[in-house]
Amino acid sequence: MARGAQRCSGRVIGFDTRAAGRGHVYHPEVEYWLPDGSRQTFVSDVGSRPAAHAAGDAVTVLAPHGDFESPVLDTFWELWGAVCVLGVLTAAFLGAGVVLAVLGWMP
Repeated sequence: MARGAQRCSGRVIGFDTRAAGRGHVYHPEVEYWLPDGSRQTFVSDVGSRPAAHAAGDAVTVLAPHGDFESPVLDTFWELWGAVCVLGVLTAAFLGAGVVLAVLGWMP
């Protein structure tokens, strides 16, 4: 996604705090500027505990193929988090299937 995305300068302006388990997860609220100079804001889908950014931190915002309606932060977890989780799950199920096949527990 980063290859075909438009990059914009942004800044963390606050946090959307969401309950999770025994605590809270902090999703950064970001303001960024479009190439025409207009200001936009969004809340990141990826949160962390503790907060990965501080209010006022400069960040890079990516707009996939220039689509400024669905921006994401230019961070590892925003770009690759879902791929990593699915890869781990795939490896676990594949490994379990191989073990079961080798031990003869599959029909």
